[in-house]
Amino acid sequence: MKPFYIISIFSFMLFFSCTNETSSKEDPKTDAEAVAKKDKEVKVIRLPVEINPSLAKDYPEDLLALGFPVLPSAEIKNVGNTRILEEGLLMQLNTYDEQADVVDYYQKEMAALGWKEGKINVYKGASKGLKFDKEGLTCRLIIIDDKDIDYRKIAVNVVKSLDTSKF
Repeated sequence: MKPFYIISIFSFMLFFSCTNETSSKEDPKTDAEAVAKKDKEVKVIRLPVEINPSLAKDYPEDLLALGFPVLPSAEIKNVGNTRILEEGLLMQLNTYDEQADVVDYYQKEMAALGWKEGKINVYKGASKGLKFDKEGLTCRLIIIDDKDIDYRKIAVNVVKSLDTSKF
């Protein structure tokens, strides 16, 4: 036999001897055992989120000019755009308040300020969404529950309403 064939046969045998493991009849693995093993694996625990409530003076001035309600227990975590009429406002709040309490607060406060609640579809992963319209502006609040640590992220977006009458 030529050396090429010997090497090929040897490689073929080596490959199958390494990859073709036979399971022992004494220790069969079942789906239930695999799930139990996974449950026993070390889980990564995230550090707690520290929330220090922000004051009204910490909110973007365009938002305050609208009289936007300041959730007393929420901390401003990120602010993107701040000029509502030019590019829209985008902000993230964090709070330990329960989702139902956050929803109740904004529904009551926004209604008291003359905002009309509308329907909104939320993306997968979001827990709840609220939409309010007033004087050519739209405010969307998307609430996301963190499942590992009991707190909520609230994405606040205020933009000029789209005038659909032109289309």
